[in-house]
Amino acid sequence: GSVSSCGHNYPGVVAQLVAAGVTVVVAAGNENGLAVNEPANCDGVIAVAGLRHAGTKVGYSSLGPEVAIAAPAGNCINTIGACLYPLLTTDNDGSTTPGSNVYSSSSAPSLGTSFSSPLVAGTVALMLAANPALTPAQIKGLIQTSARPFPTVGATDNGAAVCKAPTALEQLECYCTSATCGAGILDAAAAVARAAGRQVPLVAVFQSSVDQPTVGMRVQLDGQPSSAAVTGRTWSIASGGARGTLDGST
Repeated sequence: GSVSSCGHNYPGVVAQLVAAGVTVVVAAGNENGLAVNEPANCDGVIAVAGLRHAGTKVGYSSLGPEVAIAAPAGNCINTIGACLYPLLTTDNDGSTTPGSNVYSSSSAPSLGTSFSSPLVAGTVALMLAANPALTPAQIKGLIQTSARPFPTVGATDNGAAVCKAPTALEQLECYCTSATCGAGILDAAAAVARAAGRQVPLVAVFQSSVDQPTVGMRVQLDGQPSSAAVTGRTWSIASGGARGTLDGST
């Protein structure tokens, strides 16, 4: 990829691949909230933005209207010591030639939209295994319509703003919207279920407005990231009523 608009070579290549039934998945780029990189900004591809562990846009991920879907990209949140939230995956320790096959770790982390996009590509492969007749356009549509909503609370520092359209200024962690990070958070199980014509499994999710609440702190619970088919929710304390109270049940 490169930091530029879609060049004259990519559109023809992508068109030929799509015509052959190939779904092209591309990393949005790691430009700290600037515009989506080439070739993720080309027509016909599925561009993937990166998310933090809290569901917000990870600081380094590019964003913009070209993004189709978002997926975990790994993040550390700490500037020293072991990375707290890397993506653990297979790796190779060679620098210029193949070395030993190893796994990434908190001390040798895997981070970036180049790791969120393979999660989408792998989902596409599973969808095609379930239904080989799907076209690239159908696959993109099913991934987007089965996505989970973005959270609106839960940022680690509680100071994140809503993501805005990219400009020349960097835009770090922010709360995603459909105009900046795609249709939602990748839900592989739901996408494969839709591809196979099965009922999409319901997933209930809640997020706290504070990652690590302390005694006496007021916390907001948000059920928005649940499956879109979950239309209602009620909160209650099953145990530990002496330790906390609810302001309301909704």
